Amino acid sequence: MSQFTSFSAMQPGNQPIADDSTALERFICSRRPSVRVLARPSLQSHNAVILNISRRGIGLLIGQRFEPGSLLAIQLRHREVGISGILTATVKHATEQPPGNWSLGCSLSRSLTDDEIAALI
Repeated sequence: MSQFTSFSAMQPGNQPIADDSTALERFICSRRPSVRVLARPSLQSHNAVILNISRRGIGLLIGQRFEPGSLLAIQLRHREVGISGILTATVKHATEQPPGNWSLGCSLSRSLTDDEIAALI
């Protein structure tokens, strides 16, 4: 059993959810950590919250729609916990969420470590 799997078993309320599209364990981020998102090519800044996370993917709630294929730079606000300051991601899908928000499913350019995932959930 990996450290990632054993960590999830120890955290009530942060249970893995099914993710058929990536076949990776995905966790709901009950703390809803806030991040800043920059999108190419404009590099305009948008605030977002992390809804869920897996080793290679991230779900965001944001007030702006991004097309699938859009490249994002996701700036994490809690660098002191040992998380890389910026993650890069590609939008895979965008679903409208009332009132005027969007749920983005993104693939990350690198795998997150067990410690990074633990710090976010």
